[in-house]
Amino acid sequence: MKTISLVLGAAFCFLLTLAPHSSARDIDAFFSSRQVLGTIYFPEGSTDLDKQGEAQILALLPRLRNLDPALKLVRVEGFSAVAGKDADGVTQAMLRAQAVWNFLHAKGAGTERYTLNGQLSGRGAGSQPPPDRAEIVVYDNLLDIHPVEVDQLIKR
Repeated sequence: MKTISLVLGAAFCFLLTLAPHSSARDIDAFFSSRQVLGTIYFPEGSTDLDKQGEAQILALLPRLRNLDPALKLVRVEGFSAVAGKDADGVTQAMLRAQAVWNFLHAKGAGTERYTLNGQLSGRGAGSQPPPDRAEIVVYDNLLDIHPVEVDQLIKR
């Protein structure tokens, strides 16, 4: 059995336990279940939420609160265009995801089970969304991902 740890803050770690029968198909199915609940746009170059972004998040709160954490995983994904050094763009993307997470946390959305991600995105062309955004995304919990207290992780 393989175990992959994803760290979120100081209080929780997420364990992804892949049973011996897990396959690439199982993992593909997990990522294929990705559903964007909402997209929050940021002013170009900014990592601060504006009033419109806050209103978008507030509108999503009822749906987020009604999700069963045993069945659904929530991930806040930040995006940024390649600007300057690649690391700067990833940092900006993570700060956008963190801004959304902080706002959700302040509103009592149960964020201790959410994960964050930041990634680079090309400039929005055609049907491509603008890069200055964060998405609140839900995945089906097909791989039985669950939180574990840090002291439980150390004992395992």
